[in-house]
Amino acid sequence: MTATTLIDQALDAFKAAIVGTVPIADITGVYEDRQQAYTEADAPAIEVSLRDAGADVLGDNHPARSMLKTMLQVELAIYTRSAMRADGTEASARSMGSPVWAAAHARLMADPSLGNLALRVRWVRSSWRKEAADGTAGWAIHTYEIHLAMREHNLLSPL
Repeated sequence: MTATTLIDQALDAFKAAIVGTVPIADITGVYEDRQQAYTEADAPAIEVSLRDAGADVLGDNHPARSMLKTMLQVELAIYTRSAMRADGTEASARSMGSPVWAAAHARLMADPSLGNLALRVRWVRSSWRKEAADGTAGWAIHTYEIHLAMREHNLLSPL
């Protein structure tokens, strides 16, 4: 069995927290690095993507003693396709994605340590964009930071 880094473990735990045991707002799935284009039948869906990882060295500069304060930037993107409201107007991607985000965020905040792997998980920003389709399609993209601490010489386990 191959050992996975703390970064991999944290991202897997982030995704697992969202998947949970109860469906969120009828999502069709939670994906990472999906290659297929999203279709109307896929909506709503969640795509989790690791966007960036960086570290600062804390303590003395000896690799066996120094610690890394590591920050991951993870995108939780929600794909939606609009539906017609009773009054004939089309719902926005933002309004359709909001209940999914609220439920996913609540799951993440239920254990912001991701099972004691992380120092904290926090939401930092969101953006929304529309896509052309046979109706409104769009993405609500929510960026989270996952803060980790590990020894510089060991990327496999938290401090």
